[in-house]
Amino acid sequence: TGSTGPTGATGATGATGATGVGATGSTGPTGATGATGATGATGVGATGSTGPTGATGATGATGATGVGATGSTGPTGATGATGATGAGATGATGASGPAGFGGFLNGYAALMAQGTTTGFIGPSGQTNVLATDSDAAGVIPEAGTLTSLYVTSDSFDSTGDGSATATVFVDGTATSLTCSLSSGTTGDATCQATGASISVAAGDTVSVEIVNSTEPSTYIRDIRWSSGLSS
Repeated sequence: TGSTGPTGATGATGATGATGVGATGSTGPTGATGATGATGATGVGATGSTGPTGATGATGATGATGVGATGSTGPTGATGATGATGAGATGATGASGPAGFGGFLNGYAALMAQGTTTGFIGPSGQTNVLATDSDAAGVIPEAGTLTSLYVTSDSFDSTGDGSATATVFVDGTATSLTCSLSSGTTGDATCQATGASISVAAGDTVSVEIVNSTEPSTYIRDIRWSSGLSS
């Protein structure tokens, strides 16, 4: 046999034959996973409405008290301006109280001569005792209370032996303020009465009656009296 000649030109493709109707073959094995594709662009959707507020959570436990050092005292602030003086009206003046008076009424007579049994000494100085209360009495300047009587005499007659009684008169009437003088050999004598409460009014009159119990044999010199007057 001779050598094979050259391949001839490909002939025209024949018409497609009818599809064969054979049984379906079994599924082949799963292919390997392909590579991850590129990330798609971010979507631009409308923002959704806000959801309802959640319930309030329980209060947490109180934390421990801090123990920090006390800070130093700040400087004293400047004194504020003085406020305006109030303009309230002045209250009415209260009524005046009654005039006070207190002290002593005093009287003096230089002599109660022999032959004089009874004499009066007013709240002033006299040379001799006077015959009646109306002759001697002086005016009391303020209302008050007579509380005491003090009487002294420097001497009775030269024998130094005598006695007398002194009594306060108010408005010509004897009061309970009375005391008795009784001298020793020196002739000096004193007496007093205290604890009385004899009310007197302004304008009343006062004097002291001296009754010489040992007259006519004696005289009395330098008779002084004082009576406490309280308001």
